[in-house]
Amino acid sequence: MPKDADFKLDTFENTVYVDGEKLLDDSGAPVPATGTLYPGGSLRVSIYADNPLTAMKRDIDQRYSGDKVSATLGFRPCLPFRQDINELCEENGMVWSAPLANIGEGSTLTIHCRDKDIVLDLYKLSKEAE
Repeated sequence: MPKDADFKLDTFENTVYVDGEKLLDDSGAPVPATGTLYPGGSLRVSIYADNPLTAMKRDIDQRYSGDKVSATLGFRPCLPFRQDINELCEENGMVWSAPLANIGEGSTLTIHCRDKDIVLDLYKLSKEAE
């Protein structure tokens, strides 16, 4: 659905209109006007590492508190026969994603690198993605 669609809440008929037409749920019933409107989609951050080995070990810690997410991501080169094989990605990087509805002010993604940490403001990135 385009982000500039015209939404109208009709509380008398208890339905939502989008660009003049009733909004229907998956079962074909009108969406009630008593709900809350959340942004759709998700924010995806693609991370690439220049890695001479064939596998990366991923360490992800993601916590939600209301509409604030704090995610920490670390990944390091390793050999694919180590015991932590279930935490490997076979590429030189990965994609981290979260629903836009869960990204409020103060949300961050921290990427641990060998020489420094990179902290991304997820709220700012989510507003640019809308």
